[in-house]
Amino acid sequence: MKPPRRNDPSDFEQESLESYLDRWPDELSNVPEDVIEHWLYRHNEQVEDFCEVYDLGAWNFEIQSFDNEKIFEILHFEDELEKLDATGERLIAEGMPGYDTGDYMLENGTFPCPIIVAHMAGGHSHHKGIGDETMLEPYHLIEGHRRLGFIRAMIRNDHPSLQEAHDAWVVTIGT
Repeated sequence: MKPPRRNDPSDFEQESLESYLDRWPDELSNVPEDVIEHWLYRHNEQVEDFCEVYDLGAWNFEIQSFDNEKIFEILHFEDELEKLDATGERLIAEGMPGYDTGDYMLENGTFPCPIIVAHMAGGHSHHKGIGDETMLEPYHLIEGHRRLGFIRAMIRNDHPSLQEAHDAWVVTIGT
């Protein structure tokens, strides 16, 4: 079962979150509303790509707290992680005016909403994987690329507002 795409009335108007949630299929009731809102609804243009790779109906979600040391156990493909780290260092060095997420994180020292990571999913494909590339273990980032880059830079730079722990949706993939 695939999640729906947003039914945007025009290029200048989005379907409301409430309307989107009303159309959410019962077969995907395992997906938390927070995940729907911050990933699938907001990344509407990528939903079809995600669903070519992921069977969300087989996913189990649990919110977990990651301390600053454990954040570095969240992996991504090497070139992706390098991009994330560069973006994070740019945030620390220059700020990102007008980018609300960066501003929030610099002020509050944590994510504005949890990132999504897959746990022990080495036998599964990732939407940014190439060919038969599978996810890395123990944790592989699914959603929250900039936020992960920002928090990694904040940790490396011992940013003064940095919190001790950060929430993440941890996905385990059933069969």
